[in-house]
Amino acid sequence: MRWDNFPEMAQAEIAGDEIRIVIADDHPSYARGVGLLLNSMAPEIELVGTAGSAAEAIKLVEKSVPDLILMDIQMPGGGIEATRQISEEFPAVKVVMLTVSEDDEDIFDAMKAGASGFLPKQVEVDELVAAIRAVHRGQVVVSPLVADKLLRSAPDERVGLLDVERSLLKLVAEGRDNPDIGREMGMSEATVKRVLKNVVQKLHLHNRVQAAVYAAKKGWV
Repeated sequence: MRWDNFPEMAQAEIAGDEIRIVIADDHPSYARGVGLLLNSMAPEIELVGTAGSAAEAIKLVEKSVPDLILMDIQMPGGGIEATRQISEEFPAVKVVMLTVSEDDEDIFDAMKAGASGFLPKQVEVDELVAAIRAVHRGQVVVSPLVADKLLRSAPDERVGLLDVERSLLKLVAEGRDNPDIGREMGMSEATVKRVLKNVVQKLHLHNRVQAAVYAAKKGWV
């Protein structure tokens, strides 16, 4: 997902299905304000609730089962731990981390916990709208700074990928899920998982998120 195209995408994209979100932040006025701004720019985005702590966020997700949660990484109780629990118990709920932190460990921990996006808290509202829509479609969204950090230990360029592995990575970066990739490439879902696992290991990456970032940075999307 190209970050520099977000404003244009947000303006041009036609509103689609309703996207029910929760905003988890220990500043209630900030959370409500962001929710109102998002809804004013994108009527399909509905704020179903706010949470001031990790525990409240988990309880709210259990109660409302939103499509997506915007999670402050430094909220009381830990945004990363809340993301881990939500991802394990409600895998269909996408999590986008909002943070002022640029700490490498925070970024890696958030992605390992299951976050589908990692954005600076000062992100412009139109960019946030585009990011929410993209993550809702199954894509991974990170800012350029975060992408660079995720690939700080870049794979050796001499590592060769088979054509089928490159094609699979391209589809992963486009936000396609495993069943869809299987239909596109004529594979079973089990084969898709096996090939993706092999590619991640071959490139010395950690997970699907880094694989998507790698393909995007290579210009395959």
